[in-house]
Amino acid sequence: MTGGDAGVTNAKASADPPTDPFEAAPPPPAKHRFRPATKSLPRGVSPDIFGTSGPPLPFAKPHQGQATKTGLPPAAPEVVPWPVKGPTLRELMRMRPEPPRKPEPETPPAEPGPARRAGRTRRLVRIAIGVLCLVLAYLIPAWMMSGKVLPGTTVAGVDVAGLTASEAAERLTDRMSALAAADIAVKVGERRFTISPLKAGLSFDVAATVADLPTGFPGPFDVLRAVFGETRLEPRKSVNEAKLKEQLEQIAAEVDRPASRGAVVYRGREPVVVPPRSGLRLDQQAAADAIRAAYLSHTAPVELAVRMERPAVSAEVLDRALPAARKAVSAPITLVNGGRKAVLDPETIAAHLRFVPDSAGRAVRPVFDARAAVASVEKELLDPATAPRDATFRIVGGRPVLVPGRSGRGVATDALAAAVVKAITGNGERVIPVTLTTTKPRLGNAEAARLGIKQKVASYTLRHACCAGPATNIRRAVELVDGRIVRPGETFSLNETLGRPDPARGFVDGPAVADGRLVTRVGGGVSDLATALYHAAFHAGFKIVERRPHDFHVSRHPLGLDAALDYPGTDLRWRNDSRYGVLIQAYIAEGTVTVALWSTRRYDRVVAEVSPKRDVKPFGTISGEGSGCVPTPGANGFTVTVTRVFHKDGAEVKRDAPVTSVYRPQPRVTCAGSTRR
Repeated sequence: MTGGDAGVTNAKASADPPTDPFEAAPPPPAKHRFRPATKSLPRGVSPDIFGTSGPPLPFAKPHQGQATKTGLPPAAPEVVPWPVKGPTLRELMRMRPEPPRKPEPETPPAEPGPARRAGRTRRLVRIAIGVLCLVLAYLIPAWMMSGKVLPGTTVAGVDVAGLTASEAAERLTDRMSALAAADIAVKVGERRFTISPLKAGLSFDVAATVADLPTGFPGPFDVLRAVFGETRLEPRKSVNEAKLKEQLEQIAAEVDRPASRGAVVYRGREPVVVPPRSGLRLDQQAAADAIRAAYLSHTAPVELAVRMERPAVSAEVLDRALPAARKAVSAPITLVNGGRKAVLDPETIAAHLRFVPDSAGRAVRPVFDARAAVASVEKELLDPATAPRDATFRIVGGRPVLVPGRSGRGVATDALAAAVVKAITGNGERVIPVTLTTTKPRLGNAEAARLGIKQKVASYTLRHACCAGPATNIRRAVELVDGRIVRPGETFSLNETLGRPDPARGFVDGPAVADGRLVTRVGGGVSDLATALYHAAFHAGFKIVERRPHDFHVSRHPLGLDAALDYPGTDLRWRNDSRYGVLIQAYIAEGTVTVALWSTRRYDRVVAEVSPKRDVKPFGTISGEGSGCVPTPGANGFTVTVTRVFHKDGAEVKRDAPVTSVYRPQPRVTCAGSTRR
């Protein structure tokens, strides 16, 4: 079979020509394959386009220069303007894109079977039963606990579980009343005090405490805590801050010790250095916090904090001022007002002069209290009709009545202080003309009315020494003391009030104690007034600043409660540590001297616990002569201790440290030429 026959036969095999003409008929056997000559192909035509060798296709064109076996003339050569390189026709036909495939429809999930639905239902039922059990496990006990205090609840150790609010209030009131009223013990260092909750404004707030109790419908966590745990609540407290502050101020008055920068002061006429000293101050805010926290909870004493205050002055700075201080009191100072004059003796100057550090603490300067120094001699310089007069009180019908003061012409004390400082620091004349000015009274009427002087707080009557001398001196001393008002915080000095006891001021000779013996000197017998005043100040509860017992005990004086006086060295001083003024009333009658103090009572009573006599020492006998000799019978020496105890509202509130008085034996004295033994 020739190639042309094969092509005809293939053409008739099917009416629809195949898509790929090269795949329409199977390839001929190898012996019939046709492999055209490569050299006879035109430029740019690859032999691969002919595929495998075989008989020529009926529509195939013969190559140039080659005749087919059919005898047909050769085809005209193909004009190729340029060579083309690229994929073959077969490759191009194979690179045709495939037609898009239609998406297959999704198959719906199969319906769950009856077994699967039953399992899901069982799981849901089990979950619902579990939730219901949990809800019932909470609701049933919550309903049973509702309206009552949850189990396991205590307030300051008091069990209130299962009670209604009213029942809990009754139980807490009953159980906490004793604790709420109990005094609070506090201490500052080694000192101890007690604070009454009532006076300090502290109370147990029952209503607020009951409001804190868990009594409503409890939540899940409340039920768990009630079943498996406990609830401990602190009692609520009510505090009156003003009352608590008042109590702390009273403690601070006992505890506070202001820092001292030191000074040069005088003992008699001898200057001495008072070294700088650190101070203590109660931290009242911290103390209030500690007391509030301790109330209803603590039984042990509450430690109150203090702050340390340190001075910025050295003792060496003060030592350098001693020579100038000795020179300052080397001579008296005379004050002159026209034809009137008064003398400030060295002892008076020393009593009102001190050398203090300056603000930087590097130098010392003199400070003279002219107002106090001139008080005892001002009347000698002024016309009584025009002199200022302080407000005071007079006791009428057992009650103090205000005696109004007035302004007048008085000594200009500021100018006098500057003149005295100039005189003692230079070499000038010690005669100072005073300047008069319109002067207000030291105590005005309005201020006197606010001092709270309304009742007698203490008094003492003492039989004074016999005869004219002591009586005259005591009468003169009473005139200077009676009507004197001591302001709050002021320290009263008996020596400063009386001044030097000399004849020019109305004092005469009287018996006095010197070196353990009775002697006669100007102003003798004034110690009886000092003892009566000390006894009254002691039992009124005022702070005793300075007191010294007599060298030997005088039988008419109370044991351990006497006070010696010897101007200018031995003094009696006490401080008004109350918030009220104090009026000193003094008078003599029928051989006795009485001192009464009028103010506002702070304590129900103040008692003296006096120990028995101990360390008794027998007396001896001595002889004396001269006009100053006073014969005495003699008395043994001994020692006693006195403790002051304060009572208020039926209870002891505090006590002072014990004070010991040592009395020397009083020798029996015989005077030559005297008939007394």
